[in-house]
Amino acid sequence: MSATYLLQTVSRIPSILELHLPSCQLSDRPLTLPFHFTSLSVLDLSNNGFKSTIPDWLFNLRSLVKLDLSNNHFHGEIPDAISNLAFLERLDLSGNSIGGKLSRNLGKLCNLRSMELYDNKIFGEIVDYFDSLSECFSNKLETLDLGDNGVMGKLPDALGYIKSLRFLRLSNNSLQRLLPCSIGNLKSLQKILLGDNRMSIIPENLGQLSKLVVLDISESIWEGILTEAHLMNLSGLKKLVISCSNQSPNNISLVFNISFDWIPPFKLKYLSIKSCQLGPKFPTWLQNQDELSTLSLINASISDTIPNWFWQMDVKLDMLDLSYNNIGGRVFSSLSFNKHSSMYLISNHFDGLFPVLASNITTLYLSINQFLRPILDDIGEAMPLLSTLDFSFNSLTRSIPLSIENLSKLTVFVISNNKLSGQVPQLWENLPFLEFIDTSNNSLFGTIPRSIDSLSHLQYLSILSNNFSGELPSFRNYFKMVNIILSYNKFFGKLPVWIGSMTALLILRLKANFFTGNIPSKLCSLSNLHILDLSHNSFSGHIPH
Repeated sequence: MSATYLLQTVSRIPSILELHLPSCQLSDRPLTLPFHFTSLSVLDLSNNGFKSTIPDWLFNLRSLVKLDLSNNHFHGEIPDAISNLAFLERLDLSGNSIGGKLSRNLGKLCNLRSMELYDNKIFGEIVDYFDSLSECFSNKLETLDLGDNGVMGKLPDALGYIKSLRFLRLSNNSLQRLLPCSIGNLKSLQKILLGDNRMSIIPENLGQLSKLVVLDISESIWEGILTEAHLMNLSGLKKLVISCSNQSPNNISLVFNISFDWIPPFKLKYLSIKSCQLGPKFPTWLQNQDELSTLSLINASISDTIPNWFWQMDVKLDMLDLSYNNIGGRVFSSLSFNKHSSMYLISNHFDGLFPVLASNITTLYLSINQFLRPILDDIGEAMPLLSTLDFSFNSLTRSIPLSIENLSKLTVFVISNNKLSGQVPQLWENLPFLEFIDTSNNSLFGTIPRSIDSLSHLQYLSILSNNFSGELPSFRNYFKMVNIILSYNKFFGKLPVWIGSMTALLILRLKANFFTGNIPSKLCSLSNLHILDLSHNSFSGHIPH
């Protein structure tokens, strides 16, 4: 629809005050301002198809209180004339391609309460904007969202003068150096989102923000020591996310130095600490965090056993992730989980018997540990909601239990690099949603069960380095199959022609088996194939081309 025509039609309404035209598939940018629009207080042209610079006539709408141009394709810089909109309280230009530096004139909008410029191409430093805004006799800004841009440099001390600020999002930019100490002056702040930047120093003044509910300072190059002082007065905090980017376990630069008997002033619902030195001891200050639903302590330099009080905590978790630490000892089943919950204990030193866990867990990763003995005989009855199961790289023995067939929602099944033996049971027709199977590097034997042909969603099959034998069963129904890895087994017979119909196949590895006969010319029709390995077999005849 023509925006010019529509606005000309609407302009016949005398003294119109509000105009809402979101998602109207407007195309052309009106070149002039209809006369009656000078009384407009609200203009919403969001989510249309405008592909131009911001039109100059907008800045003659001096009565505007709200301007929403979000989710279009506006480009170019924000004109200095925007300072004409002195009564503007809400400005939303998010989801465009607006570039250039943040105009100093934006800071002259002293009545502005909300400015959303996220997901644009704004670059450069923002010192001038904050300096200008701090000159307002009484600035009213409550929401400032500049996330997902190219803002760089440091946050200026003038930030501390925006005392009405409640929501600050500057994530996914290129901000550097330290957070200004003046951030402690922002007593009204409720949410700080500064993830994915290049900042390095966290000031203790951050701990003075008693109204803070969400603090996300993830994925920066934080360094130094974090103590109780940084968290001292955050009594309203519910979500805390701290992580350091590009930190290996041997090169962690942010160290938690919190006393053993510290009791936090907050009750968190969500805690995520990644690639920081939280350990070596398991943090005792978690003991009173009985409102937690998400706990993630990844690569946190913890080399301790988990204390009994943790397993006895009165919480209901949606997610527990303690991956990439050096935590040892047993895993107990006493923790409660909500429905559709997840547990990740990847790459630790947990040992003992395969754990019996909460029945409503749907995602379970126990890989790279030291679990012993067989998989639970009744795992299908004990954890019937599992959709993802990975206990690769352990020391599990005996065979695959028949009760796996009761995991009817299973999509990912990974048991590679264990000490499993025996034949694979005929249970696959009861697992219709399986997409990923990896039983590599075990001592499984026998033929591939014919029932595996029923897995129409299967995309990845790896059974390399076992003792499987016999001819290949039919995979002709695997239209979504991407990877087939059958190397280092004892398969024999001719390579079936139907492999050539698996058009999505990227990788086919059949190395070190006993296949014979000609290589089917149909393989040449696999136009997406990246890797083909037929070495160390007994094929004969010509290589097709």
